[in-house]
Amino acid sequence: MKKKLLAGCLIGLFGIGLAGIANATVIDFNNTTAGDSYIHYEEDGYQLDASGGIIPLLSIFGNAASNYGALFAGTTVQLTTIDGSKFDFTSFLIPIQLNGAVENSVKITSNKGGSFSAFIAQTYNLSGGQWSNLDWVNIEIGSTGLTANFDDLTVNSTAAIPEPTTILLLGTGLVGVAGAARRRKKNQA
Repeated sequence: MKKKLLAGCLIGLFGIGLAGIANATVIDFNNTTAGDSYIHYEEDGYQLDASGGIIPLLSIFGNAASNYGALFAGTTVQLTTIDGSKFDFTSFLIPIQLNGAVENSVKITSNKGGSFSAFIAQTYNLSGGQWSNLDWVNIEIGSTGLTANFDDLTVNSTAAIPEPTTILLLGTGLVGVAGAARRRKKNQA
């Protein structure tokens, strides 16, 4: 009986520990349909707001392909969390170059002073303090390019998430308290 109780407690604590593991969120625009356009777009707790122009979301290679968000020249789009919490911006994808846009015509900036310019079609990984614990990220398309497509904006929540070992330590303590109470109750009977 004691072994079954202990095994059940350990399995439960392990499950609680796994629930605290943080995962990256990928804003992929796959929930849109070809031809849609937005000034405000929300996905998985994050939002994109266009300060000028629109963010047309279109399917480049037909309905079976992923949708890519496209920004028009001179448009700034701001990425924030819906609830105003802080986040890390870790990567983004420029899937293709379109309409004569030139290299380095996409500028990414953060409220921590991060600045990055690129326009070669590839995935860009960002690291460092300028891309961590952010309030916002701006994505701006320079006037030299007519359009730029982007996809797979990868962000991580920086909300306090307890470590699995901390939760396991707390759970072990609670099991000990429960065992002591059970022993005390048994001795009184």
